[in-house]
Amino acid sequence: MEGSLPWEIILLSNLGVLSIARNRLEGPIPSRISELTQLYVFKALDTILTGTLPATFSPATREIVFEGNRHKGTLPSSWGDDDALTGDC
Repeated sequence: MEGSLPWEIILLSNLGVLSIARNRLEGPIPSRISELTQLYVFKALDTILTGTLPATFSPATREIVFEGNRHKGTLPSSWGDDDALTGDC
C-alpha cells in the first residue's frame, strides 16, 4: 500500500482489528479513528506514518502498537485514562 491512510476507513463501522504493517502509508493517522467504535486492536508497524498521534481511540480499543514509525512527541495524556489499555511504541 502507498499513500495516506484514508479518512474513509471510518466507514468500516464494524472493523475490530486494523493492522497496517510494512507498507508505504505516510502522513497522519486520521483523527476520526475514534469513530471506529468496534476497533479493539490497532497496529501500525514499520510504516512511514508521521505527525502527532490521535488524542482518542474508541473506548473498545485495548491494544495499540506503534513500532518503527516516524511519529514525534509524547503520548496524548488522554491515553493514560484507561488502566486496561496496553500498547507498545
